[in-house]
Amino acid sequence: MTEIVQKNDRRLEVDTLRGLACLLLVFYHVVGSSAASGLHVEKGVLREFNDLLVHVRMPIFTVLSGFVYGARPFSGGFFEFLVGKAKRLLVPMLFVGTFFALIQSFVPGSNHRVESWLLLHVIPYAHFWFVESLFLIFVVVAVLEYWQKITDGRSFFFVLLIAVLLMLSGAGFEYFSVKGAVYLFPYFMFGLLLKRFALLDGVGRAAGVCVLAVVFVCMLVWGERIGTDRQSVASLVVAVSSVSALYAMRLKFYWLAWVGVRSYSIYLYHVFFAAGARILSASMEVDSLGAMVVLGVVCGVLGPILVEHLVPDYSFSRRLFLGASVKRDRAK
Repeated sequence: MTEIVQKNDRRLEVDTLRGLACLLLVFYHVVGSSAASGLHVEKGVLREFNDLLVHVRMPIFTVLSGFVYGARPFSGGFFEFLVGKAKRLLVPMLFVGTFFALIQSFVPGSNHRVESWLLLHVIPYAHFWFVESLFLIFVVVAVLEYWQKITDGRSFFFVLLIAVLLMLSGAGFEYFSVKGAVYLFPYFMFGLLLKRFALLDGVGRAAGVCVLAVVFVCMLVWGERIGTDRQSVASLVVAVSSVSALYAMRLKFYWLAWVGVRSYSIYLYHVFFAAGARILSASMEVDSLGAMVVLGVVCGVLGPILVEHLVPDYSFSRRLFLGASVKRDRAK
């Protein structure tokens, strides 16, 4: 990831949203996806807030992935494109994901264990499912680009419609995170739509604020009706409306963008430091839930950034730990 936040407005806006997505993700794993994970929060504002955001967190990451891809799309060389994505996504997933599975299996105080080592990563493990899903999406998108099926508006919207219908149908299976790819694909296409066809470029910031406020109120009032099913019409509406509103608001915060440019490192490593902060808090008998949440989020964000700085500046080590080559980092 780049070390310096570029001052180009569009890049700053994208990195700001990446930073926001990182904070939401780390917060999610600190609090826990359920009462049996994270800080074991069973009820209350934190539990309800964390559950409601299930409709927003991964869509933000995926929409931004589609948007960024649109800036440097597939342009020929199918094999080279997929090898590059495999190095970027699958290599660190296999290395870091396997190490995380070992840590969770043998360190006291961890919340999960590996059920079958033979199927590790065949059945997606922990949050690394997203990386596998994203790689599959890039495979499909490269094929569509090669066949020129998403270059004009009509064919693009047809593919987007098919993607939405598949997502709502619940199609797919867990192996290699195919189901996750089906769930995320409409959001990737929406991000590409924003970039390729400048869909919301004419929408003002005030409109974005109003839409986000309406979505927030609806989630508070009808949260139970919306539920936590991510592959429902309600979830799709909440996700697209929220991301569209945030995009239209043109947020520009340098401190969030500073976090955002390190989003992949944070995604890979935040669980190590968030879990470490939780175990440390328990050993020190810290009984303030707020303090534990703040400590977990701070460690979950800053810890991976420290890892990024400590990884030796060699192509092999940076590829293995971060999915990035030295040449690419320096070029940015």
